[in-house]
Amino acid sequence: MSLGRRFVLGSLYLGTGHILTNALNLAIQIAVARLLGPVEFGLYAFCFAINEFINVVGAFSLSFALIQREEATQADYDTALLSCALQGLAGLAVAAAIAPVLGAARSREAAWILMAMALARVLRLLCQVPQARLERHLRYARVTAVTAVAAVVPNLLSLGLAWAGWGAWSLATRDVAAAALLLAGTWVVAGYRYRGQLSRSSWRALMDFARPLFASRALEILMERLDALAIGSFFGNRPIGIYHQARFLSDAGFIASRPVERIGLNLYARVQHDRPRLDRAWDLVNYFLLRVMLAGASALLLFPHEVVELLLGNEWAEVAPLLRWLALYAGLLPVFHNAKNLLYGLGEVRTMLRIRIVQALLFSIAVALAVVLGSAEAMAAGLLATTLASLALAWAWTRRFVTSPPAWRLCVPLLALAVSTAVCALLSFAGTLESVPTLVRPFVAPLVFTAALFGLEGSTPARELRYLRAQLGSSEVATPAGTTDPNERDASAGGQARHTRPTPRDLP
Repeated sequence: MSLGRRFVLGSLYLGTGHILTNALNLAIQIAVARLLGPVEFGLYAFCFAINEFINVVGAFSLSFALIQREEATQADYDTALLSCALQGLAGLAVAAAIAPVLGAARSREAAWILMAMALARVLRLLCQVPQARLERHLRYARVTAVTAVAAVVPNLLSLGLAWAGWGAWSLATRDVAAAALLLAGTWVVAGYRYRGQLSRSSWRALMDFARPLFASRALEILMERLDALAIGSFFGNRPIGIYHQARFLSDAGFIASRPVERIGLNLYARVQHDRPRLDRAWDLVNYFLLRVMLAGASALLLFPHEVVELLLGNEWAEVAPLLRWLALYAGLLPVFHNAKNLLYGLGEVRTMLRIRIVQALLFSIAVALAVVLGSAEAMAAGLLATTLASLALAWAWTRRFVTSPPAWRLCVPLLALAVSTAVCALLSFAGTLESVPTLVRPFVAPLVFTAALFGLEGSTPARELRYLRAQLGSSEVATPAGTTDPNERDASAGGQARHTRPTPRDLP
C-alpha cells in the first residue's frame, strides 16, 4: 500500500473516531459542568493547573523521539519505557511534596485530587512507548479504537459520579480511569513487550532529540497553564472555573484537530528528506487546518453569548466575553502546532525551543499585566496577542525548511472571516437575526463563512479534496514483497517476525 494511501486512511480513522468521540465527550463534559457549577469546577481547574506544571517531568516526550527516529529497535523501546517510568515516579514525588502545602492553603480535598492526578500521570507516561509503536507502524485503526474507549467510558463515569454528588472528585476519578484504560488498551493491541534490553546508545540517541524537546515542552506547559494558575491563585475558585471553561471551549477545535497533529508529525518525519513531498504535505495540512478551524472560530467570535447559553447555560454567562477574545486564538492555535510538528518531524527541536522562549517571555508579561489589572478579559487578550506573535515567528522560521504556501491560500480564509463578520453584523442591524432562534444562531456563522470561502476560492477546495480521494485509490506497494526492516521486530512474535516499513514514494 502506498504511503499516501496509508496516511489518508490513517487520517480518516483517527479523524472520524476523534470527531465522534469528542462530540460525545463534549456533551458529557458540558453536562458535568452544569451539574458542578463554577465554584466546584474551579476547585478541580486549580488543581489541574498545578498538575500541568508538575507535568514538566514528562516533557521529554519520548514518544516523539521514537516516532522521529528513522529506525527503532527493541532496545530503543525498552530504554524509553524505563525512562517514562522514572519520570512518572519523579512527578509523583513532586506532587507528594506540594500536596500538604495545597491542603493547608485550600483544602484536604484539593491535596488528594492533586495526588490522584499524579497517579494518572504515571499511567499516561507508560502509554507513550506502546502508542509510539502503533503510530510508527501506521496502525491508526487500533489507535482510534483504544483512545475512543479510554475517552468515552471514563467521561460517562464522571457524569454518573457528578450526578451522585461527588463534586470535583468526579473529574479526578475520570482522569485516573482514562489513563488506566489507555495504558491497558495500547499495551494489548501494540504487541510490545518489555524485555529489559537497555542500551546506552539508545539512551543517547533518544536524549539527543528529547533534551531540547524537554525545554520546548516545558515552555509549552508554561503557556498552557500559567494564566489559569495566576487566576486561581489571585482571583479564586469561581473565576478560574469561568476561565477554564472559556479555554476549554476555545480549545475544542484544537482538541478535534489532534489526529492531524499526530499524523502530521509522523508524515513530516517520513518525507523529511524529500523536499517536493514535504512542501506539498506542509501546504495541504495548512490549507485544510486554517479553513476548518476559522469556520468554527467564527461562531465564538460572532455569537459568544448564544454559544454559552446553548452549551453551558446561564450560570456560566461570564464565559461569553472571554470567548470573543479567544475566537481568533481558537482558529490559529492548531496552525501554530502544525508548525511545531513540522520542526519536530525534521528534528529541528532547537529552532522550536527558540520560538517557545520568545513566546513564554511575551506570555509572562501579558499574564503579569492581567493580574495587575485584575481582569480575566485582559488575560484572554494577552493569550491572543501572544499566539499571533508566536505564529508569525514560527511561520517565518519554517521558511528555512519548507516552501511557504502562496500568500493567497493563507489570506483567503481570513478574508472569508471578515466577510462573514460583516454579513452577520448587517443581518443583526437589519433585525433579520431576530427571527432566528437563539440556540440556532451559533450555526449561522460557520455557514456564512463557508459560503464566503467558496465564493472567494471557487473550485479550489473541491480540487484539494479530490486530490486526497485520489490517494485512497493509490495501490502502489511501498515496500517490495519479501523486504523486511531488520530494526523493527514484532515483539508479539518473540522478536522473530518483522514489519515492513513504507517508503515515501508518492505524495502524501
